[in-house]
Amino acid sequence: MEIVKQRMANPARTILGILSVVPIISIIWLLVYIFTRLVPYFIELENSGMDPSPGEIFSMLSGLIVTVVIMGFLHFGLLVFFIIHLMQDHAAKDGDRLVWLLLLLFFNPFSYPFYWYFRIYNDRHMSTR
Repeated sequence: MEIVKQRMANPARTILGILSVVPIISIIWLLVYIFTRLVPYFIELENSGMDPSPGEIFSMLSGLIVTVVIMGFLHFGLLVFFIIHLMQDHAAKDGDRLVWLLLLLFFNPFSYPFYWYFRIYNDRHMSTR
């Protein structure tokens, strides 16, 4: 049974485009948080000679852990969606599919916005010509 690729509505394309950029923003946010909050906190603890309890460390990291888990699920969900979309895209040539598959697998999440733009968003403009 072949699944027919249906065109996405404009709001769905827009939401998917926003979601394709979220993993990159979350990586940047994570790095900024680590270097502006966690590293100075641990340096201060090291200089004061105090040993924090595991409860203090966990309470400090709990929000970060929850955010990373949610972003991990989003990242994995986008990867699965884009690969399924790629495999069902009958307009893509086999060579293009292989290139996009390798980009999605090895350069994710940085390839997500490019895949969204060239294969999902731009598809609308190319089909109207």
